[in-house]
Amino acid sequence: MRRNRQGGAIREAVEGEVRRHLMAHYERGRPLLLGFSGGPDSQALLYALLSLRTSFDIPLHVAHLDHGWREESATEAQQLEELLSSLPLVAHFRRLERAAMLGENQEEQGRLARLALFRELSERLGAQATLIAHHCDDRAETTLKRCLEGAPLTKLAGLRPVTELEGATLWRPLLPLRKEELLAYCSELGLKPIDDKTNLDPALYRGAQRTLLFPLIERALSRSIARSLSHLSQSSGELEEYLNEESAPYLSQVKRGSQGSWLNLEERLPHPFLLSHIVREFVRTEGVAISREATLIACRHLVDGKEGMISLHHRALHIDRRRLLMPRFSLKAPPPFSLQHGEHRFEGWIFTVSRGEPCKPRLGWEWLFDGGLSFNLPPGDYTLVPPQMGLFFDGREVGEHYAKHKVPCFLRRTSPLLIHNEEVVMELLSGAAWQSGRESDSKNIGKEDMISVRAEAVGL
Repeated sequence: MRRNRQGGAIREAVEGEVRRHLMAHYERGRPLLLGFSGGPDSQALLYALLSLRTSFDIPLHVAHLDHGWREESATEAQQLEELLSSLPLVAHFRRLERAAMLGENQEEQGRLARLALFRELSERLGAQATLIAHHCDDRAETTLKRCLEGAPLTKLAGLRPVTELEGATLWRPLLPLRKEELLAYCSELGLKPIDDKTNLDPALYRGAQRTLLFPLIERALSRSIARSLSHLSQSSGELEEYLNEESAPYLSQVKRGSQGSWLNLEERLPHPFLLSHIVREFVRTEGVAISREATLIACRHLVDGKEGMISLHHRALHIDRRRLLMPRFSLKAPPPFSLQHGEHRFEGWIFTVSRGEPCKPRLGWEWLFDGGLSFNLPPGDYTLVPPQMGLFFDGREVGEHYAKHKVPCFLRRTSPLLIHNEEVVMELLSGAAWQSGRESDSKNIGKEDMISVRAEAVGL
C-alpha cells in the first residue's frame, strides 16, 4: 500500500494515473463525460482531469444525478452547480423523484438510473466514454461481494479500467489508488467534498461492507485486504481474457440461424474448465443467463456423451452427442394430414403446399434452425404422419435411421414422415431425403406438375 506521500507526490500519483489512462485510451478532442457525485472520489477525478484538460484537449462534461434519497441532497446539488459553473466545463444536472426510488433495492435502482443518464448524455454529446471515480477500495468491495456470492473465477474481476455496461462505455482511471490517497489529494488542493452519509449506512450493502465486514476481517487478519482483493480482481480479469482466447476457436464454430444456434464439440472436447467457459459463453450470446449448477450439468452430459435438456428462462439448452443446441422454437408433431394445395397450420408448424412452383430443396434439422424446410415431390397422393413405433425408412426403423444420421433426440418426435402408398418415402430431418432408390422419381417431372412443400417451425 502506498503510504505517507508528501507534497506534490500525492498530486503526481493521482494525476499520473489519470494521465496514463488518457494516453492509453483517449482520442484527443473528443468529449468526455464525468459521473460526478461531489464526493471526494469524483472531486479528485474532476480536478485531475482539469489539470490535464489543456494538454489533452478535452471537451469536458460533468453529469450529476440527485437521487433524492436525502433531504439535503437538493441543497448539495445547488452548491455543486455553483462550483461547476466557475470551471471550464459543461455541467448537466438531473433530479429523480423520491417516489421513483422506493423499493427493496435502492442501490440497484440508483445504479441503473445513473447508467441510463450516462448513456443518454454520451449519445447526445458524442462522448467517447463516461469516467467513473471508482478506486481500489471499491474494486475490493465488489470482488469480496462476488466471492461471497459464489461467482465463477472469471467473474471476480468486478470493476475494470475500461468496460461496456448497459450500453455505456465506462472508464475507471483511479482503480490503482486507495481511498486514502484520494482524500489526501482533495486535502492538498483544499477541496471540500460532499459527505454522503448513505455511503456508510449499514442498512445498505456497501455501507455494511465498509463499516462492518471489512473492519471485522481486517481485525481478524491484522492486515488490510483491499490490495489483496484488488490483485485477485486483476487476476480474475486476466483469467477471463485467457479463457476467451482459448475458447475463440470453439465458439467460432457456432452455427446461428433465425430459429436457434448450435455448437458441435464432437471432434475435440476441451478441458472441463475451458468447457464450462464455452458453455456459459454459448448461452450468454443467446441473451440468456445460466447458473453454475446448470453449467456443471451441461458439461457432465457433454463429457459423458449423454442427451439432456436444461430449462433456462423460457429457453431450452439441449445437449446431444456432444452438441449444444438452443432452438427458439418448441415443436409438436402435427396430426396426420394429406398434402393438399394451400396453407396448413398446426401447433408449432406451418406447411405450404403448391403445384408448378418448384422450390430449392432444404432438408435436414439444421434448416429448421435457419428458417424452415422445403422439398419437391412428383405427382401423387401424400400424407404427412407423426413419427411412431413400427415405421421403417430405408431398411431401418425410423428411430435407428435418425440415430445413424445423428439427428438431435429432441427433434425426432416432432417432425412428420411422408407416406406414399402406405410406405415411408421421405423424412425431413437427416438430409437423406428420399428413401434409397427413389431419388430420381422427381427428376423427369415437368415443373408444372411438381408438388412443392415448405415447412416452417414457428413454435408452440
